[in-house]
Amino acid sequence: MARQNLDKEEPDDRDSNQASGGRSGRFRHSAAALEWAIQFAHQIGAEIVAVFAILPTSSVEYVGPAALGPLPTVPSELDPAWRSTVTQEFEQEWCRKVRDSEIPHQMIVEEGLAAMALAGVAERMDAYLIVVGRTGKGGIAELLLGSVAHDLAQQCKRPVLLVSAS
Repeated sequence: MARQNLDKEEPDDRDSNQASGGRSGRFRHSAAALEWAIQFAHQIGAEIVAVFAILPTSSVEYVGPAALGPLPTVPSELDPAWRSTVTQEFEQEWCRKVRDSEIPHQMIVEEGLAAMALAGVAERMDAYLIVVGRTGKGGIAELLLGSVAHDLAQQCKRPVLLVSAS
């Protein structure tokens, strides 16, 4: 997400990703979105808000075109340790490029489905742009697995920019 820094004393730097670490493969699209957001924020003096969405471990349920109903859940006793590990990896590894860019930024770990989490944070932070990676799966895969970008376009009142890794 990006929010223009209208008050130079409180800059805003955002990016939205559901990913972990700067890994290749399935997260390369999120990494491409992050790179784009960093360049854009630098050019316009915006802040980046990096968002990592995690499903609540006490009530994991897939909601989408191929709704499967409740899935097995992780015991709540494991939640604090797991969340701490995920948050640490997100802040230290995934957001490293944002920190290194010296662009004003925030890092938020939000509970919920990715699109809902991103839309909620965008509203709370008054973001004027949400930047997400485009996986390009399309067709049957998108129908069965869902698409964060498609869900954002349906739910969100804010502009959504899709960035492809290719």
